[in-house]
Amino acid sequence: MAYYRQRQLKARSSAVDEEKIQLSGETLDLLVQIAALIVSEYLAKQASKEEGEEDRGEDHDSDTDPLIVEN
Repeated sequence: MAYYRQRQLKARSSAVDEEKIQLSGETLDLLVQIAALIVSEYLAKQASKEEGEEDRGEDHDSDTDPLIVEN
C-alpha cells in the first residue's frame, strides 16, 4: 500500500511540475505580448512626433505659422 501511495504522490508532483511549466510558459507569452504592445506604441508615438516636426518645419503659411504676423 505504501508503494502505491508513493507512486501516486510522485505522479501528482510530476503533474504539478508540468502545470507550473505550462503556466510559466503562458506567463512568458503574455509578457512578450505586453512588451510588443509597449514597443509598438512607443514607435507609433515617435513616428507621429517626427511627422509633426517635419510638418512644422515645412509649413511657411501665415495661417498656420504663429510667428508670422499679418499687417
